[in-house]
Amino acid sequence: MSHNAILSADAPRESLVSPESRPALVVDDDPEARQVLSDFLRLRGLAVLEAQNGLEALLSVKQHRPGVVVLDLNMPRLGGLEALKRIRPFDPTIRVAVVTEDPDAAIHQQARALGATVVLIKPVDLAQLETALGLALVAPRASAPVPGTSSETPPQPCAPPIGVADDAVDGADVDDPEPPPGLEEDREGVLPDESRHGRGEGEPPRGLGWLVGAVRAFLGAGPAREGESDDENLLPPAPGDGDTSLGTTSVSGRLQEEVDERAPGQRAMSYYGILGLTTEPFSTSPDPAFFYESASHKAVLNRLQIAIKLKRGLSLVLGDVGMGKTTLSRRLFQLLKREEKVSSHLILNPVYETEAEFLAALVKLFGIAPASGPLPVVRSLEILEGYLFEKGVEDDRTIVLLIDEAQRLSSSLLELLRALLNYETNEYKLLQLVLMGQMELLPRIREMKNLWDRISLKCVIDPLDEADTEAMIAFRLRKAGYVARRNLFTPDAIREIYRHTQGSPRRITTLCHDALERLVISDRDEVDAAIIRGLTKRVLA
Repeated sequence: MSHNAILSADAPRESLVSPESRPALVVDDDPEARQVLSDFLRLRGLAVLEAQNGLEALLSVKQHRPGVVVLDLNMPRLGGLEALKRIRPFDPTIRVAVVTEDPDAAIHQQARALGATVVLIKPVDLAQLETALGLALVAPRASAPVPGTSSETPPQPCAPPIGVADDAVDGADVDDPEPPPGLEEDREGVLPDESRHGRGEGEPPRGLGWLVGAVRAFLGAGPAREGESDDENLLPPAPGDGDTSLGTTSVSGRLQEEVDERAPGQRAMSYYGILGLTTEPFSTSPDPAFFYESASHKAVLNRLQIAIKLKRGLSLVLGDVGMGKTTLSRRLFQLLKREEKVSSHLILNPVYETEAEFLAALVKLFGIAPASGPLPVVRSLEILEGYLFEKGVEDDRTIVLLIDEAQRLSSSLLELLRALLNYETNEYKLLQLVLMGQMELLPRIREMKNLWDRISLKCVIDPLDEADTEAMIAFRLRKAGYVARRNLFTPDAIREIYRHTQGSPRRITTLCHDALERLVISDRDEVDAAIIRGLTKRVLA
């Protein structure tokens, strides 16, 4: 949907009511200037609406269709020029007076080109404003009530005002009920891995069964959509970074050579093929298809889905190295993609040298038309704000940004993300931000009080217990095609694996991978405790 469609989706191009009988709208972030202009227009016999930024102005124009708009240019939210671009095409009969402290003639000319009736320098000459807008033609009368409002109360903006959040806590961290079971996996929308440096520039409390059922229905995801939109992208990290390491251990290569030597002239077979598996069961690649939902992982995933559905804003997920944060992020990303009204975006390696580079990457990731060159930080923020308003308010979509390896974010980038969280309506945040990082991120965010107070959900991924360790191994084998009745790992081997890995999913995966290789090389039927003990010194050294 274009920017103009924000105002034109359910309205005719021109109002059938004359501008003189319609209310006036004063848009200015300065309350004193807004009051002076409003009082002046009331003296001219007009009912007056007020808005303190461009976003409130657009909502008010859509609902009340004013005949006159007095529009400031320099506002902390959606700027005057961006608002003007949408107001005039919506209803060309609206007379717009632009007021600004900026003496730049080029800015004035741009405003006139966008349809401004007059451009006036602050402090505004009220006589000149009256003449330019033809207010002298309006017979003085008592202030008429705005249609749909009471005459005993002052007119208010038509829709919930969209304001900048203060430093108050946005929401407490609460235990949420269990959401729906996971959906089938797919890998659509994941771009090929590439180094970031290879990209170009720009680039609800009763815990009863009925409640659980209601939440499940509330969170139910729709079927996968055909032709995913281009704005649901993924920025990949450089291969081998953090939880995103790819490939298998070098032992696999040596084993392949051994198999080749034993069977000359025959097609090489991987160790998992010898065991009757169709794919590698213990790869360290963060494949969502092999994501085992332990009690801790499932709780985190469910609570994140609820927070996003309720548009709570910022969620923080922490965990030690190897706890499966990257795989969890990809699983969440996969589930969100199947939600019809959700636009999800994932960054796996958030290392950027400058604020401008980071914002340019977000502009590209969100599918916004790229600029011809690098943009100033203020301009990029304005573009992102317009996008979040259009998608989040007018299109009623939920915009989600997931950032893995968030401990790599610089303090300046964390501050930029805090600024993006300021974009909100009275009911919800326009951006749902999920930060996943190592425990070292915790003290840094605690020091940033304005950011810490905005966290609506805080979660820590716990290590697996022994039961989950056994269940994870069995799950991965089944996903890889293992159908035999006998277990490949003895109970003693499972206990040894848990003892040496302390429930770290990555360590479990690595150790099991090497154990299966050793099983094939030694021509044995099952992995026992002796094999695990023989491997732990080398694997966990």
